[in-house]
Amino acid sequence: MPVVLRSKTFARRFMQDLAVKLADPERYRPWKSGITRLDEITGGIGKAWYIVVVAQLKGGKTGWLTTINKALAIQKVSYLNIHLEMNFEQMAWRVFAGMSGVSMTSFRDLVVTPEEWSRLEEAQKEIEEWNGYYSESAESLSEIKKLVYTLEPEVIVLDYLGLTKSDNEYASLNMQLGEISRSLKMMTKMVKTSEIEDRRHEMLLTLEGARSYMEPDDFELILDGLRMKWAEEDDKYSDQNNLSRGRTVITAQQTSKEMVRAGLSGKTLDSTAPKDSNKPFEDCDLGITINPVLGPDDKPVSNAREINIAVSRVSDVGKFTVGYNGATATFFDQADITKRSTLDWVR
Repeated sequence: MPVVLRSKTFARRFMQDLAVKLADPERYRPWKSGITRLDEITGGIGKAWYIVVVAQLKGGKTGWLTTINKALAIQKVSYLNIHLEMNFEQMAWRVFAGMSGVSMTSFRDLVVTPEEWSRLEEAQKEIEEWNGYYSESAESLSEIKKLVYTLEPEVIVLDYLGLTKSDNEYASLNMQLGEISRSLKMMTKMVKTSEIEDRRHEMLLTLEGARSYMEPDDFELILDGLRMKWAEEDDKYSDQNNLSRGRTVITAQQTSKEMVRAGLSGKTLDSTAPKDSNKPFEDCDLGITINPVLGPDDKPVSNAREINIAVSRVSDVGKFTVGYNGATATFFDQADITKRSTLDWVR
């Protein structure tokens, strides 16, 4: 049954909610994204937003998601990071490289200096304090939903849409993309807590069914962890109308080859494309495209990207340039670019 509010409840709920937030604004303001210019335009990463990042192949989608995920983790935001194109080791390369500044090639080539090892140990201490989960194998919508409704993170980071499997395997790829996007969008909506209880009960039954394959101590540890997590979430999101707040979903979509050939890679929507292929940008609250930055010789600069806020229900739109460190797969602000003499021309 969909959630429905009468006009009286709708108005009263907004005013009560706003009063609570105004009494403690720092707690309820959007989270910092890790990119100062983005925060200046959008206010940050808002609660219950659906954010879609679009870029060409190897254009920086994963680096962008990694940068935002790192910023959220440092702010102690609970998150679920689902990577479908990388395994756990490759995820760790990016996370540790971003936190320590040690190049990912050091992990690949197994050449780490004592000084780098010390920085990695410091990074480990901080990462262990983060409130996050990582998955490399939640490929289908049903698997993703089960994880989300079990772990109940505040933010879901999915990399990326094109590798996610729809539950309707017989539909066209564009129709599947539309279905996946709509499902992710619905995760940002409020749901009745009774529905959450049903999902939790289903998860407990699934866990009980797997009990015979698990060590007793592991089973009890997982069970206790789930109950503690659910209790914390219930306390955090309890409200008068027996509703649970939605989650923020951040994902990425690869620009199609057709759009690149047509010169549309930086556009918001491709009018010649099937409707469902545009669905993520139509659904999202914030749509961002990442494009190459051309130097004086009209050749792409490897360590710079143009960020275009192309779709926004929450702010103005606009473009700005940021730096991109391929060795750590992270983005950095314009202010840092000017410290690099080779990029002094960037505006």
